[in-house]
Amino acid sequence: NEEIEFEKLKQAIKHVYKKHDNFKLRFKIDEGEIVQTISNNDNCEIKIIEVQSEEEFREKREKIAREPFKIEEEPLAKFYIFTFPNGKGAFVPIMHHLISDAWTIALIYNEIIETYSAIKQNKTIESKEEYSYIDYINTEKEYKNSEKFKKDKQYWDEKFKTIPDIAVITGSIKGNIDRSNPTGERNQYTIEKEKMEKIKEYCKTNKISLYNFFMAVYAIYIGEISNLDEFVIGTPILNRTNYKEKNTAGMFVNMAPLKINIDEEIEFKQFVKNIAIDSMGMLKHQKYSYQYILEDLRERDKNIPSLYNILLSYQITNTTQNSSGVEYKTEWNFNGCCAEDIDIQIFDLNDTGELNISYDYKTSV
Repeated sequence: NEEIEFEKLKQAIKHVYKKHDNFKLRFKIDEGEIVQTISNNDNCEIKIIEVQSEEEFREKREKIAREPFKIEEEPLAKFYIFTFPNGKGAFVPIMHHLISDAWTIALIYNEIIETYSAIKQNKTIESKEEYSYIDYINTEKEYKNSEKFKKDKQYWDEKFKTIPDIAVITGSIKGNIDRSNPTGERNQYTIEKEKMEKIKEYCKTNKISLYNFFMAVYAIYIGEISNLDEFVIGTPILNRTNYKEKNTAGMFVNMAPLKINIDEEIEFKQFVKNIAIDSMGMLKHQKYSYQYILEDLRERDKNIPSLYNILLSYQITNTTQNSSGVEYKTEWNFNGCCAEDIDIQIFDLNDTGELNISYDYKTSV
């Protein structure tokens, strides 16, 4: 409810930007290959936008969230501060998925708020992260030459010894479908707190996680409409395996192909438990990226485009978890793009107790 000191907010954003190495990453195409480089420029540009109302703010925020990045020409993070006539305001970070994930956005939000609070109180603020995204990149190089890499490869080779048909949700578009066009729209649904409590109670009684519960429900639906008893659902995995990585900004998420087998003879509870066992195996071997899996499969059959066209994401990411004492609320914006035919995102991003389900779909499909 207090007025914002905008110069100090700018200072906080610039401080957090300089602190994290992921903001220095740049990408370009060199002789047909994508090359990643590290820029020495850690100057953060912040655009100040005056708005007269909450409605105008939402309209402008929606517009900038949908503006594509010029990947080879500009930094892959943009920061905006919106000012209202009453002295209140908002800041909006827009980050490309090449350098960030949902966990990163929550981390950056919380750090900016805490840094802003510390600057206001003339407290000392940390100048550099102990472990950076560049350190993580180096551990990835080491991983590729490790025994763990070989064991993970063996697991996925065995898992996809046979390749199931790709399950699809039939769309309404007739004729040639352009799956390369990422333009998408979002429909959203909320499971209210009361119903969520019942689902949580069911999961607790049967010792299953919410993720596996929703994956099982979705898998049964997909099996029914696609008339398949074996198929793959893509799912993002956090891929942050220790404390240092959980406090590092950057793109850690790995996509994993969860192989579904439906046996009509078993009960739902057992089906969920089967999914849970497969999920545990998937998590144990999560460092082996989906790209590696595809490369291995394409050595057997170069015509394999993908293992799935549908995706289920489950995220509990809290952007209001800090001890700054600053009052604020957060909202997330859809960027108008969709990676697969259907991306179903289940999330409680602000610890509300309700669960939001977003259905993101390619409009071309």
